[in-house]
Parts: sequence; structure tokens; C-alpha cells
Amino acid sequence: MKKVAVILATAVALGMGIPTQPATAAPHMDKGVVSAEYIIVSATVEAIDYERRTITIKGPDGKSVTLSAGKEVNKFSEVKKGDLVTTEYLDAVAVIVRKPDGASHPGYLKEVSVAPQGKESDGFPVDTVATLGTVEAIDYPLRTVTVKTSSGEIKSYRVDVRVKKLRDILKGDKVSIRATEPLAVRIKPVEK
Repeated sequence: MKKVAVILATAVALGMGIPTQPATAAPHMDKGVVSAEYIIVSATVEAIDYERRTITIKGPDGKSVTLSAGKEVNKFSEVKKGDLVTTEYLDAVAVIVRKPDGASHPGYLKEVSVAPQGKESDGFPVDTVATLGTVEAIDYPLRTVTVKTSSGEIKSYRVDVRVKKLRDILKGDKVSIRATEPLAVRIKPVEK
């Protein structure tokens, strides 16, 4: 996979993730910028759900990723399982990493908008997904965390710079992570 640019995102406080006051964003996430990587990869379509507009691709490194395909992805209905495609997508980024405290937090971050750097655009809305797991590895300078979920899946995330107290999280800790879903921006068949 080739990392080609840094993408900017505007956080919008909605249903789940960061405590907020009614109708306002949390102090450290209000109308700020969340960085995500813009990736271009040639990959094989492993699965596709036309109704939910999701696609699972397997890259040349053997790793699979499931992407949400926004409305900007043209001709999504023409993509088939087994197709070789070039996919441009915004990678997942953790916007919350904290130790679960058992408390309910009703005003949490649920959605962010992502837009390419330098573009005058409202961006693309991206839902966030909650994950509970155990920290397998953490790189503080690179701001990455790898967790093993309760189902045994290993997931790695780049952590947004505004996530406070990252250094309080240690290998072996149980954590709650809320991260953006990877979003497909463009999918096109590889020309033969």
C-alpha cells in the first residue's frame, strides 16, 4: 500500500465517544482536525455488500481491509467479487483511546467529516466504530496502538494528536477505542 497524502478531518460531536455538553463538542475535539492517511492500492475484491455499500479488498501484502463506499464512488454496483481494482481510501484513525471505566457516556463522538488537505469541501462523513480490547503494542512517538479485540482480532490504529494522556495507556491495558471507519473515495478496475 502506498501512503500518498495526509487528509484532514473535522470532528463533529454526535452520539458515542467523547463526553460533550448538549449541542456542543468536547473541548479537545470541537471543530478540530483529525489526520488520516490517504492510501492508493491495487487489490482484489474479496467481498462486496451493495446494500450497505461496503467492500472488502485484499492487497498485495495479503492483508484485507473493509471499506465503506461513499456516494462519491461511481459505478459501485459494477464492481464484482474477484475483480482487481485500484482503490483510494482514507485509513482509520483513533479519535478516542481510554481505559474503560464502566460509566455510560451519552454524548460521544459518532461521526467525523474527512476532506483532502487544501480542498474547499464539506468533506465526507465517516462513522466511528467502538472497539474494546487489550493493548498488544504501543508506539508513543508514532502515536500508534495495536489491540487484540475480545474476538481475537488484531487491529492497529494511528491515534489523533488531540487524544490526551496517550502515555497513560500501557501494553496489557484494557482499552476502549473509537476510530473512524476506512472510507473508499474511488474504486476503479485495473486496466489490463
